Amino acid sequence: MKVYKWEDVLANMLANMTPEERQAYDDYDAEAEAQIRTAELVYEMRTQAGLTQAELARRVGSKQPYVSAIECGRQAPTVATLMKLARATGNRITVQAVPA
Repeated sequence: MKVYKWEDVLANMLANMTPEERQAYDDYDAEAEAQIRTAELVYEMRTQAGLTQAELARRVGSKQPYVSAIECGRQAPTVATLMKLARATGNRITVQAVPA
């Protein structure tokens, strides 16, 4: 059985995509990365504040499953909700653009 390196498989896949497929792939990749980073951020804020998911949900007027879904990356919160979550954990959200 031949073993393939993930990097080689990915490079081959990307090389064989049409420009439209590549754009769709890049768009999806960016969205997935944003959800993962948001999930990690909410989890970090909550745990550093010493709160359970249920306690955080109560503070923002939501339910525990919603906080869980955000932390698992299944749900993307709005900016307003993200700001509420930050305030409820003693934090604030800032957005910054930096050159790529």
